[in-house]
Amino acid sequence: MSKREFMERLVISFFVVVTCVNLAMAFLGMRYEPEIRFGYHAFLFPVMYGFLGILPSAVTYSRRELSVKQMLLRKLLQLLLLEGIMVGIVFFAGSTAWEVLLPFMVMILLISIAAEGVLWFVARRKAKSLNEELKRFQIRKEKEN
Repeated sequence: MSKREFMERLVISFFVVVTCVNLAMAFLGMRYEPEIRFGYHAFLFPVMYGFLGILPSAVTYSRRELSVKQMLLRKLLQLLLLEGIMVGIVFFAGSTAWEVLLPFMVMILLISIAAEGVLWFVARRKAKSLNEELKRFQIRKEKEN
């Protein structure tokens, strides 16, 4: 994977994570602390979580093609790092009750799955487009011969 492709994946992941974090914060906040109201500074938290959420993606970068087993291992490591970073933030902010941490961890998993799903969809669409272009090129070459 080239650096450019890796950066494209990071940008897409960032925006998916930020969107999902907004939804997760809304749902978990309404469920566990509905009386709390925020100021405008609260808009910065999803961006911060989005940035921190893409940091573990560095373990998936490789200049060479990885086997399926290697990529799955790196994705698992990425998920563990992501869970560790996010739970660490919440834990050190003072929320140590499992009633809060467990749903938060599940939300992190769901957000991670959503981001991977969007990335898979984008990659699938790109591969389909490249295959169609290759078919057109082959047909054109056959007509020339």
